[in-house]
Amino acid sequence: MALSGGYIANNFRQGFRAEYLAKYIISEFGPCERINPENDYGLDLIATIMEKAGSGGFVSSMYGVQVKSGKAGFHYSGERLMDWIKAYNIPLLMCRADRGEGRIRLYSTWTLHHLILQTASTNIKQIHFVEEYGDKSTLHMPETKGDTATLWLGPPIIEISALELHKTPHVEELRKTLAEWITFDAMNYFRRKADIPIIFGYLNWETNKSLDKSQRTYYQPYFYSWGHTNNAIKLIQECATLIALNQGKDSEITKHLSEFVQKLGVEVPDFAKDAFGIAKP
Repeated sequence: MALSGGYIANNFRQGFRAEYLAKYIISEFGPCERINPENDYGLDLIATIMEKAGSGGFVSSMYGVQVKSGKAGFHYSGERLMDWIKAYNIPLLMCRADRGEGRIRLYSTWTLHHLILQTASTNIKQIHFVEEYGDKSTLHMPETKGDTATLWLGPPIIEISALELHKTPHVEELRKTLAEWITFDAMNYFRRKADIPIIFGYLNWETNKSLDKSQRTYYQPYFYSWGHTNNAIKLIQECATLIALNQGKDSEITKHLSEFVQKLGVEVPDFAKDAFGIAKP
C-alpha cells in the first residue's frame, strides 16, 4: 500500500524528546535553554546556576550540556576538534537521559583540561567519553592513541528523575552539589585561558552528595614548561603593575616587586617603570 501524507518514521525526534526531558529537569536548578538543532555544534543545552531567593533567584555560573539517550555514546569528532575544545570557555556536562524512567544523569568533564594541557598536538580528531572511573575506584586521566582520545567521566555527579523534583530538601542538596562542580570547573577555564596551567578536580565522589555530606579525593596537577614559565612571568609582571599602581612606588610591597622584576630582567612598560620607581634609561 502506498504511504499517504503525514507518515513519519516511528523514531522521529526521539533525541529531541531526550533534550526536552533534560531541559525540564535541569531548569529546576536555574534557567536552561535548548540550542536550535540547526545551530547544534556539540552542545544541546545552555544552562545557568541559580540561587533561590524568595520567589526569584540570583543567577551565576553558566554551563553547557550535551544530551544522549539510550546507548548512544558521548563523542566529539572533527578535523579541528582540539581548536574548538581549546576555544570553548564554560563548564561542560554530559547528560544521559532515560526517557522511560524520566531520569537524567549528569557527568562532569573537568579532565578535558588535563587532556588539553598534557597534549601539545592538535592532531586529535576524536574524543570518546566513558561513563566510569577507568580505574577501580579512582578517575583515570585521559589517554590518547593516534588521533583518538579517551576521557573517563566517572559516575554521575547528579542523578534525578522528574518525579523527585517536588522533594525540596533533596533538590536543594543537588543544587548545592551542581553549583560546587560548576564553580570549580569555571575556575579551571579561567586559569587555563589566563595561561595558568593549574587545574583542580576530584578523583572520586558520591553521586548526589555535596562536599559537606561526602568525602572526595581531589587532584591538582601543575603543568610546566619554558613556555608556561614565560607566560607566568608575564602574568606576574602584569599583576605586580596593578599592585604598584594601587600601592604607590614608595610602599614596601612595591619596592620588593620592583627588585623582583629587575632581578629577573622582566620587560616592563615605561608607564609601569614609573609605578615601580624604576629609573628610565
